[in-house]
Amino acid sequence: QVLDPVTTVKVLLLICLVLYPISVYLSTKVLLGEEYAGLAAILSSISYTTTTGIFGGLYSNWTCLSTSLLSALALKKWLEERKYWLGPWLLATIVSVLLHAYMGAVLLASLVLTSLAIIVLKKDKFSRLNAIAVLVITILLGLAAWILVPRVIVGNTMLWYRRLTMMIRTGRIFDGVWWDDFSFALYNYAATSGLDVVGWILAFVGVLSMRLRRVEDSILCFWTLVAGGLSILAPRNLIYRALFDIPVSLIETMGLVRIVSLREIQRFKSEVIAAVLLFKLSFSLNHVVGLVV
Repeated sequence: QVLDPVTTVKVLLLICLVLYPISVYLSTKVLLGEEYAGLAAILSSISYTTTTGIFGGLYSNWTCLSTSLLSALALKKWLEERKYWLGPWLLATIVSVLLHAYMGAVLLASLVLTSLAIIVLKKDKFSRLNAIAVLVITILLGLAAWILVPRVIVGNTMLWYRRLTMMIRTGRIFDGVWWDDFSFALYNYAATSGLDVVGWILAFVGVLSMRLRRVEDSILCFWTLVAGGLSILAPRNLIYRALFDIPVSLIETMGLVRIVSLREIQRFKSEVIAAVLLFKLSFSLNHVVGLVV
């Protein structure tokens, strides 16, 4: 035993606090553009991911999210440039699955949907062949995970399947009980860190601005679709964990960039960005200080 339990927890938190902004910076630089990478890294440090990760001690989930972002980065490079990016993508994806089987399954599902969308929507043969290779490898990785960790993969799959069939059979999708569960998750779990209204508005705008014909948008769109869909079907004690799977920092950045690019707001671009960052910083500090006090 090298470290005692308390020190180990502190080291794990430090690793997450360093690794996540770096992963966000690098992935944003590739997926959205170098000019937005710094903004995304700042947003990542005061995002739902960070506040919830600190509160819940979701270090495995948090690290998996970071490596999943690196997988998305390498995937875009492979689909558009090919070269040597298949190896890094495969490594990052395998590491993600090993770090957290459930979040790894979410990543694999989003990769399958992304590959299918590119195969259907892209016209150039180069991108389609690369997407087919990704699709085949992802399915093989999913089958391997199913065989190696059947209890986790099968158990979670059956849980969400039963929730979906129950909701359809009883008509309880978006009824009073569902809203009560979702409100409970936002107001009670993770000490209300889910009440980052500005962050969710930015994320919503980011999703609306996506175009599936762009590789980067396909990756983020289907990732959000899978994780968001699971959060809708999740039991009340797992809703905030399902929301944790969403690459919210990148999507918030997309939304903020979209808003400040509007002609009516461009002249106040710096002021709007500063106001958003200050509001989110205030929310995050209030959340973290509240936990300590």
